[in-house]
Amino acid sequence: MNAIDKYLNEHIEGIALRPPLFYNWPYGIRFEISMPWADHAEADNLRQIKERSLTIFTQVFSDTDEMMLVADVSLQQKKQTNLFKKYVKHKAVLRKLQHRQNAPYNHRYLLPCTKADIRFGQLLSFICDKDFVNKGYDVEIYVVNVARKMIFHLYDDSGCDVIAVQKEELLPLYSRLNQWVLENDRSRIDQMFQQMLPNNQKRPD
Repeated sequence: MNAIDKYLNEHIEGIALRPPLFYNWPYGIRFEISMPWADHAEADNLRQIKERSLTIFTQVFSDTDEMMLVADVSLQQKKQTNLFKKYVKHKAVLRKLQHRQNAPYNHRYLLPCTKADIRFGQLLSFICDKDFVNKGYDVEIYVVNVARKMIFHLYDDSGCDVIAVQKEELLPLYSRLNQWVLENDRSRIDQMFQQMLPNNQKRPD
């Protein structure tokens, strides 16, 4: 087992980091991020994308939480680490970057950090724009909350998965941001939390 896989196995109990996280793990929430009917660049859509992605991220991570930033990168270039140079504030943090090459053009990077170490607003914007602005640049970015054993995966501008080793960690997120749950998966998500709600109450409106 290489260093990256060992680190992930120790901290997130062997959860495989590959999309779709929501369907690959029993405890998770899938959120709708953009307006399905709108063009990506419409002003109202961009405002919603920014609001929802930032709100979910800040609910999952506090400034001091120990995090792992994991990026799977596929591109025919040599400077994949530029991704981290743009969004990590301090060179000292970048020195912790670990790298594994899976194939000639497929790479996995892992960076232990905290939320305060990264320009997370810009990073989330990059992910949401990747299919429109960065064509030919294939990247999946997973952010792991080590203490809470939760994983945040904003897979593109359309949606975001948050999974956890313990479903109790997801209940506050479900209660506060219930209106953003993706309707296609709502019945499964509601069922997971129904027995955890006080007095078996109905889901939040």
